Amino acid sequence: MNKHPYVQRSETRGKWKVHLPRAVRQAVAGSKSGTYTSKQDAIDYAAEVHSAYTSFRHGELTAINISDRSVAGLINQYRQTNKYKTLAVSSKRNYNHYFDTVLPICIGNSNTAFKDMLAANVTVKHAEKLQQQVEQLISYPTSFQIVNKLSVVWNRGIKLGLARSNPFAEMGLSKPPPRQQKWTDEQFADFIAHCDKVGGSGLRNPKDSWSTVGTHVILCMHLAQRTGDMSTLTWSNLQNLGRYRSLLVSFTQRKTGKKMVMPITQLIEARLKLHPPVAHTDVILRNPNTDEPYTSDNLRRRFRTLAREMGLPDDIQVMDLRRTAATNAADNGATEAEIMALTGHTRPETLREIYQLRTVKQLNNLNSKRGL
Repeated sequence: MNKHPYVQRSETRGKWKVHLPRAVRQAVAGSKSGTYTSKQDAIDYAAEVHSAYTSFRHGELTAINISDRSVAGLINQYRQTNKYKTLAVSSKRNYNHYFDTVLPICIGNSNTAFKDMLAANVTVKHAEKLQQQVEQLISYPTSFQIVNKLSVVWNRGIKLGLARSNPFAEMGLSKPPPRQQKWTDEQFADFIAHCDKVGGSGLRNPKDSWSTVGTHVILCMHLAQRTGDMSTLTWSNLQNLGRYRSLLVSFTQRKTGKKMVMPITQLIEARLKLHPPVAHTDVILRNPNTDEPYTSDNLRRRFRTLAREMGLPDDIQVMDLRRTAATNAADNGATEAEIMALTGHTRPETLREIYQLRTVKQLNNLNSKRGL
């Protein structure tokens, strides 16, 4: 580009003026008209501001500030986009965790933190070195997720004129294999028993705050659902199915938007009696000490505390209960369609790849059907 409508030759020889319309200056915080000694610098700045203004007009951004062209500034710009603001709470938490992990890192032998680098100066070599450092510090799956999230941010940066290319999209990383962790029947039973034991009185004491964690784990396992959906269940989600005398739970999966209607098990019905309704909130799982709903982070911290106390392996997590439930269903002869009805999946490939493990029990069941 060798010209731009915002750029004019200055009356002063050898200088170029950038004149931004008032509407642009008002929409793009940090933008201003000015004089440049380099025509190309003037054009680049004008194009950057205009790109940001165009994104704002198209509804891609709700607020703009291009005064900070650093990596941290680019990430802050991404947080202003509608795409970020409409993410599920759990997805936002994951994004922010990955950003907080990587921003303080100094790449290679540099003394400059990644967050302070100019976004436009980050190269593929920087991206590769950053990924390697995160892999060494934490794990390959975490480094893969961070690269994935940064690639999304850099795509936005290109549209805003804050980055020339996307170095994180050019790395060609292999997707890590899906998690394989599965709870054993003993681990599940022992964990629930430990939750109810903490505090000394177990199920006889509805004010035992730790039993709420046990109820959360039971909901995730018996209903084969994601932890976030189970932690926010309300009494309004429950309904009676008249003549069958069955209690149903009806809710919408936050990640997929799919409506689920499922019968609850006898164990769930018994556990619900530990958490009687209160007037000021409809949420079932509450902290008995405050009667306020638990946040996902609070439940996660309490789970990890209890898991360490009873010696549950560190790589076993609450989210593995969904996979465990799907695998157990397959072990007991459930068809793929039945398991998908349980989990809410619409694509068999996702179920097979991520949530249902192939086990010896399933193969033995198959051999029995074959008469072997």
